[in-house]
Amino acid sequence: MKSSELVLLCEERMQPAVARRLRAKHFRCTLVRVPSSIELCAFVALWRSTRAGKHARTIVNLCPVSSISSAVLSAELAWRGAAYLDAPLTGTIRDAARGALTVIASGPKAAFARAKPALEAIGSRVFYVGGRPGAAQVMHQINGSLASILLAVACEVYVTGTKAGLAAEAMAQIFSNGSGRNAASARIIPEQVATRRFKHGKRLADACHELALMSEEADRQGVTMWVGGKAKQLYALAAQLGRPQDDITRLITHYEQWAKVEVKATGRKRA
Repeated sequence: MKSSELVLLCEERMQPAVARRLRAKHFRCTLVRVPSSIELCAFVALWRSTRAGKHARTIVNLCPVSSISSAVLSAELAWRGAAYLDAPLTGTIRDAARGALTVIASGPKAAFARAKPALEAIGSRVFYVGGRPGAAQVMHQINGSLASILLAVACEVYVTGTKAGLAAEAMAQIFSNGSGRNAASARIIPEQVATRRFKHGKRLADACHELALMSEEADRQGVTMWVGGKAKQLYALAAQLGRPQDDITRLITHYEQWAKVEVKATGRKRA
């Protein structure tokens, strides 16, 4: 297959890191940067009218979109003789730079087979979740939304514990060895909040987008997101109080302001 026939659509901010990974693995394909200011279906329609777009036979979407958009893109591209594959990237820009992304794919098996070498060059783990267009997008939304919700809850309990006089190190140690263990409680807050680094790599805007897509999908499936709906509101508020491009871990700074405490390393090891 010619490099012009396999096309990867990539988010604007992820494109440089993805391009470096492809070059490092000596993999040749066409990587197209999708501007954040344009809706993906509209972008693909415009791009397909170009000379490069007309030659594409397998189009792999690395961007997060709704399952409805995936179905529309798949049908439109199939009508024009091209295969469409969803392959949203799970992870941060830091993960992309070191090849530690997780790629979740769905679409025709033949298209996945053609794209798999490129996806393996980009990420360290590649999962195929079926042939239905949009299935990978739903899985991506579920995974990202769950991570954001767990981080929000972890922010609340860490601030509550600090207000009650517990050391951040003690809470982290107990969470790491108890039933409260998850990535946010055992790793993200100790490493990024208690140290005051705030450089996890995921943005508040990313959490807002994932939760909005997840909420739409839940509505289509007839599921009420009682907890997820509140998390969606919380992240939207944090983005308004701060900036959408702020690191997601800065969510805790709003809790800290409201509680008049700061979650930071103290050197104490025991609760």
